[in-house]
Amino acid sequence: MKKLLSLTACALLLSMAACKNGGYKITGTATGAQDGDTVILAEVHSMFEIDTIQTVVVKDGQFLFEGVQDTAAMRYVIWNSMTDDDLAVATQFVLENGDITIKLDTAQNVAATISGTPVNEALSALAQKEMDINAKA
Repeated sequence: MKKLLSLTACALLLSMAACKNGGYKITGTATGAQDGDTVILAEVHSMFEIDTIQTVVVKDGQFLFEGVQDTAAMRYVIWNSMTDDDLAVATQFVLENGDITIKLDTAQNVAATISGTPVNEALSALAQKEMDINAKA
């Protein structure tokens, strides 16, 4: 009976560990975007070589990506307008497991606000400092 109870407890712990979400969840807003616009999660190799990881449709100015990332890697979120093929905004961030928030402003084309993980917050702060320096120059 003790052995059965121990095995049941171990099985329960393993199943709970397997259910735990160890992946990423990217919650985003796209100010100025229309319902039906698309947002692409992509790996960019060059201007003409983009590997799409996921594509989602904007609804009520929001988008969501979920998945699992083996190791942290630089990736892009690319917003595309459904009414103007030449209108797009891309922002680079670190794709890693955790809760990541990305705020895009499709009308102003300013640096996106990225938060949720320490690496992305540091990257966002660095981008803001770069913009401040460029504005002074």
